[in-house]
Amino acid sequence: MIEVFKFKPEHVVNAAKLFVEGYKRLGKTYLDLPSKYGDLYFVGSKLVNIIKENPSFVAVRNGELIGYLTGFANIPSLKGRSMGVYIPEWAHGSINTKDKEKIYSKLYSHLSKIWIAEKNYTHLITYYGEDVKLNAQFHKFGFGLLVIDGYRTLTPLKINDNPAFYIRQAKKEDLRILSHFNELIYKHLRDAPTFLYSSPSQKSLEEIEKNFLGSNRITFVAEHEGKIVSIIRAMLNEGPGCEVVQDTGTLGVNFGYTLPEMRGSGIASLVLNKLIEWGKKNDMKRCVVDFESQNIEAYNFWLRYFQPICYSGIRKIDDRIE
Repeated sequence: MIEVFKFKPEHVVNAAKLFVEGYKRLGKTYLDLPSKYGDLYFVGSKLVNIIKENPSFVAVRNGELIGYLTGFANIPSLKGRSMGVYIPEWAHGSINTKDKEKIYSKLYSHLSKIWIAEKNYTHLITYYGEDVKLNAQFHKFGFGLLVIDGYRTLTPLKINDNPAFYIRQAKKEDLRILSHFNELIYKHLRDAPTFLYSSPSQKSLEEIEKNFLGSNRITFVAEHEGKIVSIIRAMLNEGPGCEVVQDTGTLGVNFGYTLPEMRGSGIASLVLNKLIEWGKKNDMKRCVVDFESQNIEAYNFWLRYFQPICYSGIRKIDDRIE
């Protein structure tokens, strides 16, 4: 019989072991993952901190800890006007067994009752893309897909160069066109069918320079007939996306936009390939990207070249339940 108890400090080591075991299995599919999430002390320290101030439970069977679930609760205005909770990929785990769905069902039932009592009506969770059972279980709970985190090693794309396009690093003289593209992607993401809410996109040229040309940024642009038509930007040694990909050596793509009239020409693939070549020459180990699943253009492009390492799902509870 599976029993559920409050997650206490004495449970941390065994919970961390569950996560590390799952992370090592993940590493067999996704090569060159950061090593720190395979470290019991590192994972344990994160669990110690989160359970101090957030409702947390463990599942136990015959004295053995077989699962745990926690999350950051009482986040104001989480994907809407309601408070919510976010469960990162390291804040949950279970033994790799046919009972996984039952374990998560019991844990989520206990925790969600507390979250709703505290008016946390939005629930977000991140989990591994290869975890088919967990994906199915959270679909049953009413979670829909929100964000996909893509992952790839720095192997070059299997594409041919096109002399019609000139690809280069962005420079200070490009700031006004970079600012214009920043406005275009803002409008694109707010439009149907993505409807991504974000704060106004207007930025000073100083902010644009920091965001696109700063010391921890790398941006490539593609020109066609003397006009910039495609841009991809990446962060150095950090995300975006799920935490397990964020570390030294991560090339994190967090901006990509191609003018609508140039889509389908292969130009964005050429820009991405140039970025990957740059990363390989500059001691990067992996390339990651995250995007909203509702962003159809992004979905169709990024999944051509990246494996989905993590999914983030969202559930909106009817706040009339109070």
